[in-house]
Amino acid sequence: MKNIFLTGKIQVGKSTIINRSLSNFKGSIAGFKTIPRLRVDNKRSFILQSLTADDYTDIPWICRYNNEDRLTGITETFETYGVSVLQKCLESQPDLIIMDELGVFEAQAYRFQGMVFELLASPLPVIGVLKAKENSFLDSIKSRNDVQVLQVTFANRSELSLLFNHIVNKFSPFGQV
Repeated sequence: MKNIFLTGKIQVGKSTIINRSLSNFKGSIAGFKTIPRLRVDNKRSFILQSLTADDYTDIPWICRYNNEDRLTGITETFETYGVSVLQKCLESQPDLIIMDELGVFEAQAYRFQGMVFELLASPLPVIGVLKAKENSFLDSIKSRNDVQVLQVTFANRSELSLLFNHIVNKFSPFGQV
């Protein structure tokens, strides 16, 4: 299986497992991570961070607070910056693509979703995190024949970390480390 995603409760260690696996990876990587940041008003929000150098000058916020003080997605960020990041993945042909995390904020970002599906269908291996939610985008990813989803729990995360590290190293062009 070349497309492997982790899912599970918030703060269970999904991104930590990916980061640990990448620390020993000897090949090239591309893709993105969602990173928590404090906004000017000191509210926590998230940005989309490319794993490769780019010349994007604006802060790529992926969500904002609505009138009910709830986070909602910023579709434009996914449709412009997110699509650009994923397009560069296709162009650069890295050894491994990271998508950490796919969730609910991109629910209306159809060009971005299309690029995700294009990368999943490509020969390039993809690893990432799927938010433990249900929507048509996430459900479409989970139901693909070329995607394996691993459930991370507090009880299995140490064992799963070892397994995931082994899986990721199989994608290295230099063999396992």
